[in-house]
Amino acid sequence: MRAGGSLNRPGTYFVSEARNVGAAIRLIPYLATSQITYLLELGNGYIKPFKNGAHILESTVTVTGFSFADPVSITAPSHGFSDGDEIQFTDSGLEYLGGAGTFFVDNSALNTFTLQYLDGSPVNGSALTVRQ
Repeated sequence: MRAGGSLNRPGTYFVSEARNVGAAIRLIPYLATSQITYLLELGNGYIKPFKNGAHILESTVTVTGFSFADPVSITAPSHGFSDGDEIQFTDSGLEYLGGAGTFFVDNSALNTFTLQYLDGSPVNGSALTVRQ
């Protein structure tokens, strides 16, 4: 009987909600090497890629302002987003608006856009509360 090394692999953990919550999706895993793993979330009209347990994201965009209105409005000069684009906030405080920091872009203009939760409802900044 042959013997060899063993590899301890971690279990699963939550990364993000599916884009279309409640709709049928398919997850396609791909193991490039024992250290590099990919996953494709295939849904109706979209593919969302993941690498090593995290979203594969485009380059960052600088947020220069935001208003806690209804809906939340973000100012980011020449952001390049379109309505329906999925975005994530990191290191800004905006990741705590709910939705684990992942939102859809809505009402996109040259330098501004508003936010929607993944279920399509607008993010109402005027209803947010803060605790210490």
